[in-house]
Amino acid sequence: MDRRASESSEHSRVSDANTSRESGRDRSRSYTQSRASHQDDTMSVKARVQPLWKTWDKLARKTGEHATVYHTNGDRYRGQYENNMRHGQGTLLYKNGNKYEGEFQMDKQHGFGTHWICKDGKLRMQYRGGFANGKRAGQGVLAYEDGGKYDGEWLEGK
Repeated sequence: MDRRASESSEHSRVSDANTSRESGRDRSRSYTQSRASHQDDTMSVKARVQPLWKTWDKLARKTGEHATVYHTNGDRYRGQYENNMRHGQGTLLYKNGNKYEGEFQMDKQHGFGTHWICKDGKLRMQYRGGFANGKRAGQGVLAYEDGGKYDGEWLEGK
C-alpha cells in the first residue's frame, strides 16, 4: 500500500472511532435525559396514584336505579343515583343495623323519609318526616323508646 492510502485509511479509522465515541456520548446523554424524564413522569404518576377501588368506582359512573351498592364503611344502599351520588328514592342500611328509607339529594337525606333504629335485632321507627341536608326539618314525628312521641316542626335537626 502506498503512503497516501495508508494515511487515508488510518484517518478514516480515527475518524470512525471519534464518531463512534461521540455517538456513544450522545446516546449516553440521550439515555440519561430520557431516564430523568421517565423518573419525572414516574414521580408524577406516583403522586396521582389512587386506590384501585376509587378507580373502579369512578369507572362505574353510577346514575339512575341501581341494585344494592356496598360501601367500604359497611353501609349498603339500594336506590337512585345521579352523578355518582345518592339522589332520589332509596334505602340506606347502616352497618350497625339502622335503616333510612326515603329521598336523597346530593348524597344526603333530603325530602320525606323514615329513620329506623335497630334494637335487639328488631327495627323500630325513630323518626318519620322531612329532612334537609341530612338533618330533620319541617313537619315530622319522633318516637321515643318509652312510647311517647313528638309531633311537630323541626329546624336543622332540632
